[in-house]
Amino acid sequence: MGRRKEPEYKPHPLLEELRPRLKASARKYLERSLLRVGQLHPILATMDYYILDGRERFELMQSMGLKPKINQLNFYSGVDQKALPNAGFSLEEEFQSCLEVIEETGRGKWLNSQARREDSSSNSSGSSDSSNSSDSSCTVMEAVALFVCSSPEPVTRAQAEQHFGKTYRGLCPYFDSLLKANRIRLVKRGKAPLYWRP
Repeated sequence: MGRRKEPEYKPHPLLEELRPRLKASARKYLERSLLRVGQLHPILATMDYYILDGRERFELMQSMGLKPKINQLNFYSGVDQKALPNAGFSLEEEFQSCLEVIEETGRGKWLNSQARREDSSSNSSGSSDSSNSSDSSCTVMEAVALFVCSSPEPVTRAQAEQHFGKTYRGLCPYFDSLLKANRIRLVKRGKAPLYWRP
């Protein structure tokens, strides 16, 4: 019995058109983050294997021999005419769904594709808010993890808050979550506990 062929993922044409590639310095920073902290955000791709978000992460992880985590969304790219659209949706509507995801992730927001496809009666504004909040938390967590792991010496929460400024206040939950996930470690307990790379 032959080995199952791995799907070939490629960036969606809209992604290449709308989102510029990372500069070499930013790409190097991302590579360091993936090695030290790991992949904190899944790659977003369509059912026919077009990447909507995370093409740089995908390419870097492949080049490093790492297997990226990929979330397959419940719609097609609207690019390949051979791909059948979901029941009740045209290829044009699938293409529009891809555009929305690319624009949302580009602004740092990601609304769950299931919620976007539910009708307005079942899709309350409360669920949308919680979805945005969750993604915002992931972004902060990634930034905190990278700050701790990139530091030449252990850091305190106060130092992290000072580093990030007024935007990120109250970082305790993120430190606690990173500890549970073994992304960082507690070096010394006390009034100002010290955290460092795992």
